[in-house]
Amino acid sequence: MASTLRRRVRWASDFRVRFEFDSEADALYIRINEGRVERTIELEEDVYADLDAEDRPLGLEFIALAAFDGWMKRHGTLNVPERVTGPESFLSPA
Repeated sequence: MASTLRRRVRWASDFRVRFEFDSEADALYIRINEGRVERTIELEEDVYADLDAEDRPLGLEFIALAAFDGWMKRHGTLNVPERVTGPESFLSPA
């Protein structure tokens, strides 16, 4: 599965990414950057993005592992922008 993720997840720059899976909660958190979370936006049901004060993504939370699987099936990719202008920022660029 890791090789599939590497091919299908696109990063805006050279991020140090850490995947954290909570097996009790069945939740996946993808830590993109270190920093203080200033706000959280909902990207779609069960999918949230933590942003810093300058709207840089710090992490993505999938409330259930199935939410990550569903995101990938629906969108085919996970685009991680350097700055977030809205939920559409995480979709593949046109």
